[in-house]
Amino acid sequence: MEPILEARDLNKRYWEFSLRDVSLETYPGSIVGIFGPNGAGKTTLVKLLAGQILADSGTVRLFGLGYQEHEMEIKDRIGYAPQEPPYFPDRPVAYTARFAASLFSRWDGGLFSRLLDRFHISPEKKVRHLSGGQKTLVSLALALSHQPDLLLLDEPAAGLDDAHRRYLLDTLRGFVADGVKSAVVCSHVSEGLDEVAERILFLNNGTPLLTADKEELLAR
Repeated sequence: MEPILEARDLNKRYWEFSLRDVSLETYPGSIVGIFGPNGAGKTTLVKLLAGQILADSGTVRLFGLGYQEHEMEIKDRIGYAPQEPPYFPDRPVAYTARFAASLFSRWDGGLFSRLLDRFHISPEKKVRHLSGGQKTLVSLALALSHQPDLLLLDEPAAGLDDAHRRYLLDTLRGFVADGVKSAVVCSHVSEGLDEVAERILFLNNGTPLLTADKEELLAR
């Protein structure tokens, strides 16, 4: 089986932080959890996987393609929900949806509306008036509404109450249930995400400490 995402020996150096020698694979029908404390490098890693920043060294391939030659094609198939989305604070949620619709070939406005209804968020509400948890839910709705083949979620449970966290877990299970799609989820605490992740990568201070199947970890 070919991986949906394959990252090899990724390195990214900043002034006071370095992500070092990280490798990761995801396969159809699977969820990978990336866990670690704040400042471990999770956001840097997911930005590299999403093609938001460039690695100093190493490679990232998605769907068998590289960003350098196929950036638009790859990003059209990724549902990326960053930890701090670049929303327009003085615009309503519907404006952000219209902007997203212009970027993705498979955008489903009906699905986005249904997700907002499920989250009890008005599309006419200005972004600056959303709570932290509501912004997280809007990010999830945006990531799902263009029917991606791969989800990349950075701290997707941040600010969610128990009911919405359970909905997130059920959504992730349903997303990969067809055995075709895959998801990568980053979090500083498991918050139930360890329930759905089949493979887990632990990061600390930019270094991968452990990569293993969950069943292997439980066996230990």
